[in-house]
This record gives sequence, C-alpha cells and structure tokens, in this order.
Amino acid sequence: MFKIKAAQPGFSLTEIIIALAIIGIMIGGTLGLTSYISQARRRSAEANLRLYKSQIDQYRQDVGAYPASLNDLKDRPSDESTARKWKGPYMEVELQDPWGAEYQYVLLPKGSKPPYELYSFGSNGEGSAEAEWIRA
Repeated sequence: MFKIKAAQPGFSLTEIIIALAIIGIMIGGTLGLTSYISQARRRSAEANLRLYKSQIDQYRQDVGAYPASLNDLKDRPSDESTARKWKGPYMEVELQDPWGAEYQYVLLPKGSKPPYELYSFGSNGEGSAEAEWIRA
C-alpha cells in the first residue's frame, strides 16, 4: 500500500522568506529610530544652549560682568563683590549636554565679539571636529 512519508526536519522556503522579511522590517525601524533620537538630542542641545545664553545675559545684567564659568549660574560666586550682586541661581539643572558631557563655556578677553563661546562637542564628544560642535 501507500506509505506516508515522515515529515523532514527544517524550514520551508516560505518560512525562511517570512523570517527574513520580519528581520528586515525590525532593522529598518531601528535605523529610523536611531536617526530620530540623534536629531532629538541635537535639538535638545540647541535649546539648552539658547536657554544658557539667556541666563548668561541675565547674569551679566545683574552682576555687570559675564560669569567666569557656567557653575556661576548655579552657585554663588566666591568673589565677594560679585556675590553681593548675584541674584541666582540662574540655572538649577545639571549643565550637561544630551550625550552626558559638560557644555563648554569660554570667556574671551574683554572687547572680543562675541564676549564668550558657548557650545557642545556634540555626539562625538571632545574628539569631534569643530564643524560638528553645536553652538548657541
């Protein structure tokens, strides 16, 4: 009579194609999400820098000079004449960019235009090229 063939172990071509399609969709979604997160971090850094810039300007208006460091926006300056005029804290949050590094603030010599530089190194950190820095 007829013998029934036992099922052979393994996957059919259809099952393999479906599995590959699912994996491809997952990878495509992950790449899109990574790009979205990168753009969101950059926009967040730009917004924070604008906020810090306005707080630096407020500090200057109150004290009559630019802060020596960004920490002067959070903590009372150690210089007594400056501390008397200080109306802070101007910032109550950590001064870190979305990648966990500190924002960079460099007070330039008097008469310089602009009087200071405020930026983040961006996603690549300190090793990034200046063109990749995010500026206020």
